[in-house]
Amino acid sequence: MKTQIFSIFILLVFIKNLTAETKTQKANLDKATVFLSGAQLNYNHTINFSKGVTEYVFDGVSPFLNQNSIFSAAKGDFFILDTKYNISYPKEITANKSTPKYSNQIKNLEDSLSIILFDLEEINDKKNVLLSEKTMLTNNRMMKGEYKKDSLAILKDGIDYLRNRMNNINLELLKLKKNEFKVNKRKDFLEQKLAEYNSLESLVNDGATTSNLQPIYQVIITISAENAGIGNLGFSYFVAQAGWSSAYEVRVNGNENKLEFFQLAKIFQNTGLDWQNVNLVVSTGNPGISNVKPNLTAMILGFRPINKNIEILSKTRTEDLLSSVTTGSTFLNEVDDETKSIYLSDYNTQTNQMTRVDYNIPIKYNIESNNQIHTVNIKKNNLNTDFKYVSIPKLDSDAFLTASIANWDDLNLLPGEAKIFFDGSFVGNTTISNINTSDTLSIDLGRDRTIICERKKLPSTTKEKILLDAKIIETAIEFSIRNTKNTVINYSLVDQIPKSNDKDIEVKLIQSSNGKLNEDNGLVTWNLKLNPKETKTIKLVYQIKIPINKAISGI
Repeated sequence: MKTQIFSIFILLVFIKNLTAETKTQKANLDKATVFLSGAQLNYNHTINFSKGVTEYVFDGVSPFLNQNSIFSAAKGDFFILDTKYNISYPKEITANKSTPKYSNQIKNLEDSLSIILFDLEEINDKKNVLLSEKTMLTNNRMMKGEYKKDSLAILKDGIDYLRNRMNNINLELLKLKKNEFKVNKRKDFLEQKLAEYNSLESLVNDGATTSNLQPIYQVIITISAENAGIGNLGFSYFVAQAGWSSAYEVRVNGNENKLEFFQLAKIFQNTGLDWQNVNLVVSTGNPGISNVKPNLTAMILGFRPINKNIEILSKTRTEDLLSSVTTGSTFLNEVDDETKSIYLSDYNTQTNQMTRVDYNIPIKYNIESNNQIHTVNIKKNNLNTDFKYVSIPKLDSDAFLTASIANWDDLNLLPGEAKIFFDGSFVGNTTISNINTSDTLSIDLGRDRTIICERKKLPSTTKEKILLDAKIIETAIEFSIRNTKNTVINYSLVDQIPKSNDKDIEVKLIQSSNGKLNEDNGLVTWNLKLNPKETKTIKLVYQIKIPINKAISGI
């Protein structure tokens, strides 16, 4: 039975061009899901289908759509036979001369191709350098064994270096070949588009009008129904020429331990068609990156002779190498009230998918295909926070106000720039980073010069003690902190004592006035509560012990 059904299906597909009714209509863009890189465009149409096979031609889709991503779906008493992408050109051309209007498109494509040719030339130059180095290594006299017999140790070291460097060269060549493949693929696409526009320009130069010469990009869906009826027919596809980046706005009221935290999406698109009155979804997904998990290979250890010169060379090569490294969907279904403002983001809905978060915007948007940035407020949070003033007087004499937010990982943050507003005034920009393993997120809110901190070395206590075989350098630093505000504040002072990686240099903390020492980095932190108009004095004393016949650097 299954074999018979399949045979009937193949037969229908084969003869559809002979029997199918064709219906053409404008493609109706219903929803745009914007990813960090790329977008998925969804179309939805109500159709009155006839009995038999019908071919629906939807005009006006993006010329940059990924053909492999086209997905169609149906709702109704019919089924889909075929879905495909097509470019249609007008068959009738009016022979009235008109001014060509393809020069800009041709120039832009030629400019893009010129840049790609430079990229390919750069890739080729890098490949030639690596291949030359590879040839030089294999033709080296030492690698050919032309040294004397007593150079066996050097030869072994050289072979080991040759093996490691050859592996590095092959890896670099492989990366360049992958990049070259991607660039050539883009070059082929642009050359195809350039040929299309040159063909149209040629028709114009022969006396045709331009009004009918624009290529028409289409999605064609063929359906079959036993009886006529009404249903829904939809399709979607992915385009790379769109995306968004995250930004933030932090609004702080100095009289409350709360802040308003706005998550913004800066959306752009250059898909070749304007998004008119579309339902907008902002997604943290990124279909443009690989979805294949990496695998670790075994690390095989072994012994080899140490040659100082080769070690240094290998390290230099490695540093040079390191420095050079730079979706499914479903469809067919400020105002002041004395307490707070109302924002569009208050009505957004958030959907947590398995691998991403989607923000559904409640109003429809118009976004033109011009790469202009459109800022959309996707989420607002009223967050409890702890404010603290932090001073690092060794680097800056001002105090900095910070806000600490607990359980920040529930916000689904992405890295981005944040604008800071304090008591209704713009105070500057900061950055938000999600690369943080702590359960508390700290946001810098700006300088505050009403907290005064003075740091000075005490010359009378900075001295050297000469022992029998060593000398001790003792350093004392005094901090004077004053709160000129009329409120109690939480305050942190940060300074440091030296760290030593040499067993002959010993560092000892003598006095810290209850400061907390971080043994790993030498930072000393004092967490204080300062009353209005209060002044506190803190003292830090440390000693450095070194051999009597050596001098010290780094302090």
